Amino acid sequence: MNTSRLLSLIESLLEIDSHLGLQAKLVALRDAMRNYAGTPGGQPQQAAVAQSRQAFIDAASLLSDELLPTDEVRPKEIDAWQYFKPDIGTEVLTALNDNAALPHEAASKLSEMTLERGEFIDTLKNTVDNLRALGVKTSDLEPGEAEVGFVLPRLMFHNDLPGLITELREINKTIRIVSEVTLNGEVPPVKVKQISTSDPSFFFDVLPHVAVEIGKAVSWAVGIWHTIEQTKKARAETKALKIHTEKELAAFYDEKIKSMIQAEVEKKVDELTKGSSELRVNEQKGLLRHSLNSLIARTERGMTVEVNAELLPEPQNDNVADGEGSSATGLSPEMTARQQELQQIRSIGAELRFPPPSEDPILQLASDSANDQGAKDVSDKPSKTARTPRTRTTE
Repeated sequence: MNTSRLLSLIESLLEIDSHLGLQAKLVALRDAMRNYAGTPGGQPQQAAVAQSRQAFIDAASLLSDELLPTDEVRPKEIDAWQYFKPDIGTEVLTALNDNAALPHEAASKLSEMTLERGEFIDTLKNTVDNLRALGVKTSDLEPGEAEVGFVLPRLMFHNDLPGLITELREINKTIRIVSEVTLNGEVPPVKVKQISTSDPSFFFDVLPHVAVEIGKAVSWAVGIWHTIEQTKKARAETKALKIHTEKELAAFYDEKIKSMIQAEVEKKVDELTKGSSELRVNEQKGLLRHSLNSLIARTERGMTVEVNAELLPEPQNDNVADGEGSSATGLSPEMTARQQELQQIRSIGAELRFPPPSEDPILQLASDSANDQGAKDVSDKPSKTARTPRTRTTE
């Protein structure tokens, strides 16, 4: 994780804490518990504890909506997970219940927890201030630029270099074929912008329109995954009834899932190749089928994707020429369209929510030779664009 990602993570955690009022509610509960410990028989003090406790537990329960299981990795890298995990409310409640007969002990334990979390929150705030003072930004994208990032769980390639190379090859195929069908045959070079460790993260410079379509495809894949999980849940419930054999269950549910996936893949392929040239549409469809199936299979296994963009600056009104070509935003019609595209990328990125890895994936991580050759054909095709994206290297 580089400094930009670190700053983004910390600001996100602080925003969650502020939005839910977690630390403020924990402090209120601590104060109420202290008052109750001083007058354990007082009804108003007891009522205040109950009210404050419920307020904190309710706020903590919303963490599951803010942080999904796949969000554990980055907070754990900075020892933040223990202060933001969804069951922190349960931990506080346990501390109170374990010392229910000893209000002073309960107040003391709660004070320790509140102090420790408060000091960590202060550390996060100070880190943000220091990083900002050093000129660190949450994104080093230039206005109008976009990027797409893939986070690969190590379990997908078992820390094996050939396995990692295979994953990068699949990413390359996906970016290039989506670029080709999106840009009417143009295949810009895929430039690495950033590499981070832990679970390896690779960010690539892409044109905004390509980022939009990749973001839509990822969102589509996550939606397919949710449908798969619902069907698998129904299968498990049917299996528990013990009225069907495993072969019968597989014939109905497993085949139904696979046929549903292929039907949805075909719909997506047709959507993406709607404007493709007849000369290459069949090859494009084959490559897209492979990439979309690959996307679903890797989503099942815990791969996550980010799409990011930096908005264009809005011109000052006194610098905008009054005349043909200006718009209500102060941008030209062309730049207004680009701005809307960049905003769409941001919206897609903000809404992406990934499930935890499946323990029983449906699709295999296939990479057949025919699709490999097709991807090579795309890669070897001369680019029709002279655009050369910036590349950055991070530790």
